[in-house]
Amino acid sequence: MNLIDKATEAYPQYSTSIEKVLLNAQKLHEYEKNKPNNETTTKMWAMLIDTDKNLLAGFFKRWKNETKLSASFTTEAKKQIEEAMQILLKFEGQKSKENRTLLENFVIKNQ
Repeated sequence: MNLIDKATEAYPQYSTSIEKVLLNAQKLHEYEKNKPNNETTTKMWAMLIDTDKNLLAGFFKRWKNETKLSASFTTEAKKQIEEAMQILLKFEGQKSKENRTLLENFVIKNQ
C-alpha cells in the first residue's frame, strides 16, 4: 500500500519495487492455484495480477503508462485494492462461510 501512495511521483524511480511486488503476487497466485479446493482464492489472486482489471497490476500498469497519477485517483484506487487485500487476508486467516461469501461476492462484483 505504501508503494501505491507513491503513484503521484514518477513511475521509473519505483519500477524495480513494483516489479518485485508483481512478481511476488504472481508467485502467490501460482502457489494458491496448486492447493486443493482453493478456487475462490485463486480467482482473487488472478484478479489482483490481471493488468486489465482495476486492482493491483492494473493500477501499476496505468501508473507506468501515465508516468504519474493524480492524488485523487490514487486515493480511490488504493481503497479498492485495500478492500480486495483485506477480504483476501480475512478469508485466509479464517476460512469461515461468512468470509468465503465476502470473497466470492467481491470476485463476482469485479469480474
